[in-house]
Formats: sequence, structure tokens, C-alpha cells
Amino acid sequence: MRILIIDDDPAILSSLRMVLEYERHDVVWATTAEAGLALFECAAPDVVLLDVEMPGIDGLDVLRRLHATHESTPVIMMSAERLATSEAMCAGAAAFLEKPFKSTADLLKGIKAAMCAA
Repeated sequence: MRILIIDDDPAILSSLRMVLEYERHDVVWATTAEAGLALFECAAPDVVLLDVEMPGIDGLDVLRRLHATHESTPVIMMSAERLATSEAMCAGAAAFLEKPFKSTADLLKGIKAAMCAA
């Protein structure tokens, strides 16, 4: 499975990449919303892990843009702010993961659930 991660936090990005690559997923990543949108078009990911709070274009705007043109690709929103959960789900997120992740198992379970729901 090809997974696109869009997150501006290098520590989160690094840990997600490590876990997902260990699980034999093909991982591509971007550290800005703009780069993530461009990468989405050429990488054709099966699922997107997207941070809510980023400088410039925020994750909810990226979610809306992706959902408008690629509704079948599940987007899993990530944030430390639980208040963003309902807004993300209303905007079309397949799932919401709260940072910091409780465990690798919870992260992988969230990705699998989003893929099954799509």
C-alpha cells in the first residue's frame, strides 16, 4: 500500500515513516500542504495521513481539496487537538488519529479501519 504523509513536524514524520516502512508500506511524504498536494497527484497514494495544523494551508483545507477531486482516497487526519475531530469528519476524513499516538498498534489499526471504510 502506498501511503502519503503530510506533516510539518519532523519527529512525527520520521516515526510514522519508520513504522509504516517496517510494515512494508511504500511511504512518500511532504512537509508542507502545497508539496503534499503536488505529490498526491504524481504519487497516487492509497491513503493519506494528514496533519490538521500546518503553516500556510491547513490540513482541513487540504482535506477539502483532496475530497473534492479524489473522494475515493481515504484521508486520515491527525492532530493533538481533539476539537478538530468533528470538523475533520464533517469535511470528509475517513478517520481521525490523536497525537501523540498511543501505540504503533493503534496507528496501524486506524489506517486499516480507514481503508476498510473507503
